[in-house]
Amino acid sequence: MFPRAVDAADKMIDLAKTLNNDADMIALAKIFVQQPLDSSDSLAVPYCQKAPQNTELKGFYHCQFQGATQNTFTGNLPVGDTGTVPYGLTAAVNPAGGWYVICVSLYCNENVDDWPLDIALLIPPDRSPTVLN
Repeated sequence: MFPRAVDAADKMIDLAKTLNNDADMIALAKIFVQQPLDSSDSLAVPYCQKAPQNTELKGFYHCQFQGATQNTFTGNLPVGDTGTVPYGLTAAVNPAGGWYVICVSLYCNENVDDWPLDIALLIPPDRSPTVLN
């Protein structure tokens, strides 16, 4: 993620902590920081190389859109170059955009292809999504 995304998520968690550690707000910050970043060149978007200030965000990074080229990053960076490995990891993630899509709207149905892109969230396969009431 670009530094501004992790900075925004840190501010969300800072606010949540002033509101009695609001668990829903912290969960939303974690979901926010995982959202894909637009790629103007259809290549994968480099990962932020800055540590988050809040430990709740440690290990979270943005996903890549499925349609982006997963082995070349913006700037024609090959996997292994700076920015192609999420901060804190030592090896490239494979696949770069290997995330599950979950629906967060009543308008979604079981057919993922019918979901509007603006209401789909992407969750990594090694984590369970937080369900918010």
